[in-house]
Amino acid sequence: MKSWLGGLNYMWGKPGVFRKLLPSYFKFYSPRFHPWQHDARDLVEKAKKKWLGDWA
Repeated sequence: MKSWLGGLNYMWGKPGVFRKLLPSYFKFYSPRFHPWQHDARDLVEKAKKKWLGDWA
């Protein structure tokens, strides 16, 4: 029981893992959300280099 409470505290306590993720989670599922509203070109370029290599 003690380990379960420790796990819950780690996930939901202050500053818990899920607690930190909730704002981003709710933004993602907002009806007004679109991925291109956030500039992620650097991430796209990194992914291209990693997965496509010289073909990018």
